[in-house]
Amino acid sequence: MRAGALDRTVHLRRNMPNVDPQYGERLDNFVRIQSFAADVAYDAGDERYGSEQRFAEQTLIFISRHIDDIRPTDIIEYRAVNYDIERIEELGRRKGLRITATWRAGQ
Repeated sequence: MRAGALDRTVHLRRNMPNVDPQYGERLDNFVRIQSFAADVAYDAGDERYGSEQRFAEQTLIFISRHIDDIRPTDIIEYRAVNYDIERIEELGRRKGLRITATWRAGQ
């Protein structure tokens, strides 16, 4: 992995749920826990119709150095858009990660 290819700044966000003091319901609060450099590749985009609605999605692949504290339930923020992590693959022996993440319209 070449350091020059890691030219994008990506943020890792994690859900830190709170409880509403007035109503007692759970509130999801995604907090930025880490920023890291990554190479970004556009994998696939799709737009389709279903139940009289139009759905769009975009899949990106982020390649970065190894991160110990990353979970499939985390969210990647890139260019002010939140991407759900679909898959995390280890490259080599803890040398890097290939993270596949998807954005879906309406989420």
